Amino acid sequence: MPGPDYPELGDLASISAVIGADRRQVQGPGGNTSIKTGETLWIKASGKWLARALHESVFVPVDLIKVRTAFAAGAPDPVTGAALSEAGGLVPSIETSFHAMIERRVVIHTHSVAAIALAVRDDAAEVLPSLLDGIDWVLAPYARPGTPLTKAMMEAMSGRNQDVIILANHGLVVCAEDCRSAAALLAEVERRLAGNARPAGECDLAALLPIASGSRYEPAGDMSLHSLACDPVSLRIAVAGSLYPDHVVFLGSGAKQVEPETPLEEIREILSCAPPFVAVRHAGVLLRRDLPPAARAMVACLADVAALIPETAPLRYLTAEEEAELTGFDAERVRQVLNG
Repeated sequence: MPGPDYPELGDLASISAVIGADRRQVQGPGGNTSIKTGETLWIKASGKWLARALHESVFVPVDLIKVRTAFAAGAPDPVTGAALSEAGGLVPSIETSFHAMIERRVVIHTHSVAAIALAVRDDAAEVLPSLLDGIDWVLAPYARPGTPLTKAMMEAMSGRNQDVIILANHGLVVCAEDCRSAAALLAEVERRLAGNARPAGECDLAALLPIASGSRYEPAGDMSLHSLACDPVSLRIAVAGSLYPDHVVFLGSGAKQVEPETPLEEIREILSCAPPFVAVRHAGVLLRRDLPPAARAMVACLADVAALIPETAPLRYLTAEEEAELTGFDAERVRQVLNG
């Protein structure tokens, strides 16, 4: 929780808690916020949930000058050593370096489903200008979270200080000099990017019960998740591959689909491999009973994103190499452990 010694963190915590409680902006431990106070960068710690910002310590102080100096010198990980001298055991977000390199005092990074639904499109550069007309924005190409993403963002920004950065196959960043302005800008961008979700489609939850009986799986309690199995477009999008980093980190690659007419013993064979969730076409979604809250939030994110993507939109999926970068990245493994 923000303490009396750092009153500016109170505003950041309040905004962070609101954003974190809205699954259309942040899912589970995703996203991060920061504020610069003098030569210190306060940023959300890895694995922490923004939704809990008013109830527990989620921010960690990092030496801003040392991070910037290390990044400029080409350090593979500029958020190490002396920069963490006051971290108090918390691990700063893997995206700390781009928060540090952005000049604005307040930076809010969300995994907005509206932004992701546009940022995963091959034609994002053609679609976004009309939606963000009048806002100083830039589209940054996909890069692995951490130093590669910071480099990609700095190159896209070309030495300027844009107010909004759309991260291809990733999310949204808004920047301002104070928390109130950042929150207002975020709300305006969300309003502009908001799309119309397709109906979820008719489900047959009764068909899921014999499949789940005696297994490690259960029908999803959140009815919106069943759109991944009952909306043909969302199902096609989900099984074709992975669209953004947190899906890979918490759910693995793509989604597993089975046909309702598949013999039960064959379905049980698929379930024995313990995929996080299974989409039974026309019936609904089965979640593994032991799936951690963070992973469940990512299934909801996929359902929300897929429902916003038009049927004919050209999509850019993460490559096998990009997925391997994420699953083999030490900082991401730390985040996985912190979230069960």
